Amino acid sequence: MLKDAVPTITHVMLLVDPVSTLYPPYVRASEAAAQALGIRLQRVDAGTPEAIEAALVIIATGGANALMIQDSAMFSAQRQRILDFARHTPVADGVWRAAIRGGWVPHCL
Repeated sequence: MLKDAVPTITHVMLLVDPVSTLYPPYVRASEAAAQALGIRLQRVDAGTPEAIEAALVIIATGGANALMIQDSAMFSAQRQRILDFARHTPVADGVWRAAIRGGWVPHCL
């Protein structure tokens, strides 16, 4: 779905919550999809609200042209913080425009 929406994507940052029970299957499925599509997938772990800041720095400097965020209660609670970051950093150009406008976009590669 993401690759269909933006066919030029070559490098995706994957923000994940390693504490979530959904983490292992989500990461496996994302890695398999990225490999099948020829996309470089870079996983960035943030298991606590405090870890998000360091993860956002990695994302901002990582050179990706898209950002995917795992569905997790912690990320949902930090939604506004993540969206504010996306609006005010260079990575914003790679994040789906709907997310920049304030929405949370369903995603898959």
